[in-house]
Amino acid sequence: MKNIRNPLVLVAGLLIIVISLAVVYRHFSSRETGPDTETEPQSVSQNDTDQPTVSDPIPSTIYAGTDELTVSEVMTGLDIPWDIAFTPDGVMLVNERAGKLTARLADGAFQAVEADFSDLSVRGELGLMGMVVDPRFVANRRFYTCQGDGGTGQIKVVAWRISDDYTRADRVDDPLVGGIPSASIHNGCRLRFGAEGYLWISTGDAARGASPQDLNSLGGKVLRVDAATGRAAPGNPFSGSENAELVYTFGHRNPQGLAWHSGTGRMWAVEHGPDVDDEINLLIRGGNYGWDPASASSSYYQQVPMTDAVKYPDAIEASWLSGDPTLAVSGAIFLTGERWGGKEGWLAVATLKDSRLYLFQFDEAGNLEDSFTVPELDNTYGRLRTPMVGPDGALYISTSNGGGNDLVLRVAPSL
Repeated sequence: MKNIRNPLVLVAGLLIIVISLAVVYRHFSSRETGPDTETEPQSVSQNDTDQPTVSDPIPSTIYAGTDELTVSEVMTGLDIPWDIAFTPDGVMLVNERAGKLTARLADGAFQAVEADFSDLSVRGELGLMGMVVDPRFVANRRFYTCQGDGGTGQIKVVAWRISDDYTRADRVDDPLVGGIPSASIHNGCRLRFGAEGYLWISTGDAARGASPQDLNSLGGKVLRVDAATGRAAPGNPFSGSENAELVYTFGHRNPQGLAWHSGTGRMWAVEHGPDVDDEINLLIRGGNYGWDPASASSSYYQQVPMTDAVKYPDAIEASWLSGDPTLAVSGAIFLTGERWGGKEGWLAVATLKDSRLYLFQFDEAGNLEDSFTVPELDNTYGRLRTPMVGPDGALYISTSNGGGNDLVLRVAPSL
C-alpha cells in the first residue's frame, strides 16, 4: 500500500512556509531599505502608538528637587523647526527645515528674518537643519547653518551675518565647509561650538556604505573646523587630504545631536541607529565609532552592529544604547544653571519616534550613572527634536510633527 499523505495537510504546510518566508523577507528588506526613524509620521496619533522599551528601562519620575516642571508654548504655527539658537542679547533664533528663519526678540515679539534660501535643497529629511550662533557674536554678529545645497546636491555649512534689528541675514562665507554627502535620509547636520571656539559639525552617512570608514569622505563623521576660515582646527588627528584634516571622529551613521559639556571640556554625540541601538557617545579624538554598512553583496547593508567591535576591535563603545527598538534620538544639551539643582550637568536628549525627553547622568569617563524621562513631556507634544538652554536657564524644545502645527516649548522647574 502506497504512503499517500492528506493533500490538505500538504497545502496547509506549504502555506505556513510561504507566510513565514514573507514575514522574514519583509523584516529584513524594511531594515535594509525602509525609512529611517527620523522620517516624519503621517500624524501625531501614529507616533503615539509606538511605545518602545529600551534595553535598560528608564523610569518616568518627577524632577527631583522641585514640585513640578512648568511647560509653556512660546512659539506656535511652525513647520519642522530644526534648531534653536540664542544670541547674547536674549534673542531666540528658530529655523524651519523648508527654509525659514524667525527671531523671537527679548521683549517676546516675533521678527521674520529675511534670508536668501533660494538654493536650498529640501527633500525627505534634507533641508535647513543645524544652526548655531558664533561665540564672538557681539563683535561679528555671525551665525551658521548646515543645509542642503541645491547647486551641488551636497550639504554645506554657511556663515551668515544678521542685522542689528534682526530683519535681515546675509551670507558672508558660502560655503564655509562644502562637499558633505547628502541624501533624503541620514544627513546629520548638527552644529555646535566647543569651549575652545572651534565649530563642530556632525554628518550622516547619506546611505552610502563606504563613507563612514573612508577618511577622504566627509560623510559619517564629526568634523572640527575653524569657523573663521572653514579649515581644519588645530589638533585634529588626521592628515593626508583636505577632507581628512577636517575629521575629528569617524564611523558614524546619523549623529543628529552634539552637546558640549563645559565642566569636562568634552563633546558628546547622539546618534540614530538602524532598527536597534540608538547611541550616546563621548567623542574621543581620532576615534572610530564602528559603523560600517559596506559589504561585498550590497553598497549599503544595515544588518551590521552600530559599533562593530569584531571588525574594528579598537572601535569606541557607546556610553548608552537604546536597545531594541530605537527611540529616534535627536538633539541634546547639558543642563546648566542653578535652577536645575541636582540635575545641573545632566544630558537632556529629545526623541522623535518615542516623543519623550530623556535625562542622563554620566560620569567624567562617560559611564552612565542614572537616567529618567520627564513625565510632563511624555507623549504630550508629539515628536521632540531640539532642546536648548536659554539665557533664563529654562529649557526650550522644538517639536517636529509637521503640517504647520509645531511648537517651541519652554520647560523650567517651578520656583
